Amino acid sequence: MRLAISWHPAALVALYGLHWRTAASIDAAVMAFAATGEGRVERIPRRPLLHVLRVGSARVVIQVDPTARTLLVVYLYA
Repeated sequence: MRLAISWHPAALVALYGLHWRTAASIDAAVMAFAATGEGRVERIPRRPLLHVLRVGSARVVIQVDPTARTLLVVYLYA
């Protein structure tokens, strides 16, 4: 399942504020999840489209829409 990735502006601001190695590992994990569907992912209760992707100590909030085949990175906490 290949998903198109888009980033919310708030997520980009948070990503750009990180050390480049941390940002690169988060970006790689998001791309890997979009390409394969694999990763440390948990659903957010009562929010059917939102998930949390864990990347080391960072948490990436993503919205997956399988019918539109899109992945939106909503925000990240590192």
